[in-house]
Amino acid sequence: MKQKNILHKAGNLIAAIILLMFSIQKLIGVEEAVAGFKQLESLVPIDIDTFRMITGAVELFIALLLIAYTFNNKDSIGKIAYLMLSGTMLGALTMEFFARPEPMIMLVVIAIFLLVLSLYRLKTLVKK
Repeated sequence: MKQKNILHKAGNLIAAIILLMFSIQKLIGVEEAVAGFKQLESLVPIDIDTFRMITGAVELFIALLLIAYTFNNKDSIGKIAYLMLSGTMLGALTMEFFARPEPMIMLVVIAIFLLVLSLYRLKTLVKK
């Protein structure tokens, strides 16, 4: 049981680190992040920079929830974090496949990894 707990905490922190990395790039306006969002400009009904900032803020919030869940182990926080993460990754995959001219495979792989992790963790949290 202790080994499973360590793996769950590691998964939480890995997901949080990935989200922190991507959210910070969006929030500070790294050229690659800005260019990626510019590809979506014709399909998003709000200003694309606003959309990028909102996306970055949501990712940052989820990362902070995952970190909080890792250290205080409140299942309600974990459920919220992983539900938000799964929704965010479904949105990311939708944008990759239906809005971007050509999906970026590395982003697809990362989104699928985070979605699978989210679904697994939600399943374990709901069982408790």
